Amino acid sequence: MKLTIAMAQLDATVGAIGDNAAKAVEVIRRSRKMGMDMVVFPEMFLTGYPTNDLLFEEGFVEENERALHEEIVPETGGIAVIMGFVRKGEGRKKIEDAPVLYNCAAVAADGKVVDYVKKTLLPNYDVFDEKRYFTPGEEGEILPVRVRTGGREYKVGVQICEDLWDDEYPTKVTRLLYERGSDFMVNVSASPFYAGKAFERERLVRERVRESPAAFVYVNTVGGQDDLVFDGRSFVVDREGKVVARAAGFEEEVYALEMDTETWRGDEVAAPAYVREEEILKAHVLNLRDYFVKQGIFKGIVVGLSGGVDSAYTAYVASQAVGG
Repeated sequence: MKLTIAMAQLDATVGAIGDNAAKAVEVIRRSRKMGMDMVVFPEMFLTGYPTNDLLFEEGFVEENERALHEEIVPETGGIAVIMGFVRKGEGRKKIEDAPVLYNCAAVAADGKVVDYVKKTLLPNYDVFDEKRYFTPGEEGEILPVRVRTGGREYKVGVQICEDLWDDEYPTKVTRLLYERGSDFMVNVSASPFYAGKAFERERLVRERVRESPAAFVYVNTVGGQDDLVFDGRSFVVDREGKVVARAAGFEEEVYALEMDTETWRGDEVAAPAYVREEEILKAHVLNLRDYFVKQGIFKGIVVGLSGGVDSAYTAYVASQAVGG
């Protein structure tokens, strides 16, 4: 049998829940018309990432939950959807007296939520401060989700971003999902860019597949958000550790793939040519373009040209981002 999946590598706007939901609905409808069995969105797509203290604003989390249940879930007739969002838990944190929140992926099909998957490993280093906002999932909750789509039930090992990067953690999410019966893995991510990061992600997934031989679908967000840029470059690794699909870098793409569910194997695709300076340029252009557009207040960019390479490069990036 075949399983068709759309990897929705999309650019969310932080805080613009209505716009993000509308974009998701359009992709779900298009994917259904294409005959897809499943569509996968990135981590915290409905709220955008990172939300930081917006999560403490009254009504913000409730609005993203409303969008999930009233706009996204009703669109899942005949197609399964995995959607990153924020879920409110019971009670409040004892130390900060803040609401209990979970970085979650909702799995929905046939017009209802099948299950919620909580992020287990919360990064708290470099640009990440997730322990300030979220409560982690428990090890006992790391279970595959049973999803019926395309005429068959699958046990999907859903995980969220850092759950893959488990070298420094005692809990090994991928291994547990495999040992507990997952047919294949899906990781929904908001993984920021740095030069060469795409190679590191693919290497890590191939290592996990060697340890736990199940096909692995990795869906990353794309776009600029203040000082962070997300490069997309979603990909799929088959159960033998071969990269069998790669989405574009630094641009939105809904990448449709077909997986053989008898073997969970496919044909390896060649890696694109890599030029470090080129990917850094693309990151600068994307980040500036998104900052310009998402603010919604700018009419143009003024650059003071000194005749040196720095201002020349700045002018080139600006012209590529928003036009000459």
